[in-house]
Amino acid sequence: MKNAVEELLKKENVRTNLSNLRAMIKEPAAKKKLSKMLEEHHEFVISLLDEEDAKTRRNAALLIGDLEWDEAVDKLYEAYEKETMLFVRSSYLDALFSLQAEKLVDKLQERMNTILNTEFTTETRKHAEEELRALRKLLIKYQGITRHSFSEDGKYHDVVLITNRNHREIVRRQVEEKEDTAKLHPLGVLVNTSRINRLFEIRTFREMVFPIHTEGLISAEPEEAAKALWEADIYDILTSLHKEEGPFYYRIDCKGNMELEERSR
Repeated sequence: MKNAVEELLKKENVRTNLSNLRAMIKEPAAKKKLSKMLEEHHEFVISLLDEEDAKTRRNAALLIGDLEWDEAVDKLYEAYEKETMLFVRSSYLDALFSLQAEKLVDKLQERMNTILNTEFTTETRKHAEEELRALRKLLIKYQGITRHSFSEDGKYHDVVLITNRNHREIVRRQVEEKEDTAKLHPLGVLVNTSRINRLFEIRTFREMVFPIHTEGLISAEPEEAAKALWEADIYDILTSLHKEEGPFYYRIDCKGNMELEERSR
């Protein structure tokens, strides 16, 4: 560690030494040791955010975050704003996540809105998505996530109870004992009910899913499938079964017998 710091302060092998120092401080004791060694050199390390080499800028930002130098918040954000190399931008945000950056929330929100309303090429989309993920993580740190409480609305909804093929008939009979309409489905049992909570008394199904309704079959083409899902009733189902207002956070699972490239597309 001592040799790496000495070379760094002499501006020798800067990119490599920044990377090596980051690797050396995985343990708290090592991190404390490096913090002590660089105690009088914060300004020098922060100045590396202006280096010509993009990977040096990235490594410097991440090291500052690792060492939790709160005084670097403004400089990190300034470097983030003027960064032209897309693959580096998320690194500044990762560093800011480790610091006290609450004063930047409005600016970060504005930046996220800009990205969401920008069309990217195939080449730039990956880096834009990385930046967006880092922005969301940072904003959630300060704004939190609006959580929604499940609330039955008294209306009838379709749900599919996923179960082993050999258990479908057992599940169907248990559902009908509760006076709900149930029929066998390739994945389990399709139920039409106005009292969803009661179904959790049944212990022989693995998962409950809410099917959404679209106009016809979903296309295998990603763009067309996305359009059909956007026009489906997923948002209506979510809002009808939850109390609080606010955005719904989600993830996408793609299940099916397809190659990785097709699944990724």
